[in-house]
Amino acid sequence: MIGVAGAAVMALITPVQEAAHTSAPRGRAVLYGWAVLLGLAAALAVLLSSPSAALLAAYAGLAGIWVAAGVRRLTGTRATNAL
Repeated sequence: MIGVAGAAVMALITPVQEAAHTSAPRGRAVLYGWAVLLGLAAALAVLLSSPSAALLAAYAGLAGIWVAAGVRRLTGTRATNAL
């Protein structure tokens, strides 16, 4: 159980990295909020001993790249390190 929740926490790297490299302040706020919600979901999964919830949090964290793409599209910005 702890291993799956650990993987969910490691998956938080994607939304946090995307938030750090998004130039729009509103986009950064949305992506950091997304990362916080995923972290809370992983912590709750550990407290409830729910491997399925931890696995869903890990998948949602990895899907953060698509969330970030949507945020960038809505805010009309690109990542600051983009070519």
